Amino acid sequence: MLGIAGRLCVEKGLDWTFCDTDSMAIAKPDGMGQAEFLECAQSICEWFSSLNPYEKKGSIFKIEDANYQIAGDSVGSNLEPLFCYCISSKRYVLFNVGPSGEVIIRKASAHGLGHYLAPYEADDAPQSIPAPSVALNKIGVERWHYDLWHTVIRAALDRHPDQVDLSYHSGLSKPAVSRYGATTPKLLGWFKQLNSGREYGDQVKPFNFLIALQSRQHPAETGGEPWTPQRGRPRKPSPIRPVAPFSRNISEAAETAFDRETDKRVEPNSLITYSEALAHFHLRPEAKFLNGDFCDRGRTERRHVFATQIVHIGKEARSDIFSERMKRRRLSMASMEEMVRWIWQFGNRARKSERGQRRRNSVFQGRLCGER
Repeated sequence: MLGIAGRLCVEKGLDWTFCDTDSMAIAKPDGMGQAEFLECAQSICEWFSSLNPYEKKGSIFKIEDANYQIAGDSVGSNLEPLFCYCISSKRYVLFNVGPSGEVIIRKASAHGLGHYLAPYEADDAPQSIPAPSVALNKIGVERWHYDLWHTVIRAALDRHPDQVDLSYHSGLSKPAVSRYGATTPKLLGWFKQLNSGREYGDQVKPFNFLIALQSRQHPAETGGEPWTPQRGRPRKPSPIRPVAPFSRNISEAAETAFDRETDKRVEPNSLITYSEALAHFHLRPEAKFLNGDFCDRGRTERRHVFATQIVHIGKEARSDIFSERMKRRRLSMASMEEMVRWIWQFGNRARKSERGQRRRNSVFQGRLCGER
């Protein structure tokens, strides 16, 4: 469906900014009037009406509420120009621009933000950023996500999109804290030293939450003893990997942080802050498209992928059919074509003949015609 919708956009002289599993954000090209754009977009939605398999008739696609004017706590019936700021896959924001140039966020993604604990509560939001005009649950983000997106959009509208000031709240100077669950023995093993000598009730137990932080230092910078081998090149020092028992108090979590590799305490002032962790949030590169590097701007283009060889890794079929030799062997395209030809030729005959079965199996095992 998305492929058809994308093709219809091209045929009607339109474009699109992003798409998801069941949605597409259609973009108005420069030079096209608003009325013509709305007519073309509506015709694309109506094209899918005949494909609707449900009892309730109409198009499978619909115009989202974010396209309509805000009327109190709901939306009105008049369409409002909607702008989109895309950074990379799943990282976008939809917004209106008010009469005085104010930013009105309608929908935003929390991609790259959801694993962090909030650096400040909603009732402690910065005064420099206006409160959202739409409920946060309709926008789809938390208040501190909204504040970050508002700052990113404001920087873009003020023509310095690469320079986003993240000093609008003191909470962003705190250590960046992520929450994880101790869902595997490996994750729980990070707290083996911490748990030793503690009563069971005070231990970090399976499926408990835990805190992960980031350090800007390496062991050599913290006064650790360097590794001096007798011969060979020096071993590259492992980065410090701070963790801590779960706490919603970020300062408390930072005070109890320790390196999960060495069990040594990590100083709070050596931990990366929210401002540092989010410094490249608005510059995330997009590897799936051309013109999507850190400082690229404008339209991205699809990358065209050409298969040069087929490598079997053991997940294509049952292991009792594909031998270990097939899993490790790299087949050229010519060999693959020959294999398909032999499977086609002997496939039906193999069901009737034991000899044919042996020949087909030898094809599956990577022994093509002429090999012994």
